[in-house]
Amino acid sequence: MIQIRISISKSGPVPRNPLLVHALVRLRLVNRMNLGVRRMLQSMLMEGKAPPTLAEQGDSVLVRFRQQFISAPFRLFVADEGKAGRIPSVEQLLVLHDLLTHPELDMPAAARLCQRTEPEARELLNEQ
Repeated sequence: MIQIRISISKSGPVPRNPLLVHALVRLRLVNRMNLGVRRMLQSMLMEGKAPPTLAEQGDSVLVRFRQQFISAPFRLFVADEGKAGRIPSVEQLLVLHDLLTHPELDMPAAARLCQRTEPEARELLNEQ
């Protein structure tokens, strides 16, 4: 398991190494729009991997990555969907990943998984 601690403040994320952040922004590997967590989740889920766990600890967030293998069939499914113009959202990927290990998922559980209300989750899952 890999753990990363990220410092945060009331005004938002605080980079520990501003020069490194600036270089990553210029290389277009990151941006300053606070989309990093969503992008990380989407990338991991598209590979068929479980998302990392995030835990607040004081003024930091602890990110835990589990060592996992890429799921070739799931990756192929996502690639085929993308070629057909149906790129799954993070929420859809979270639900699909859960269904890989659980045969059923009701709407209240899907809403919790997506961190949305039940009507919002239903709307997200009915897209495409």
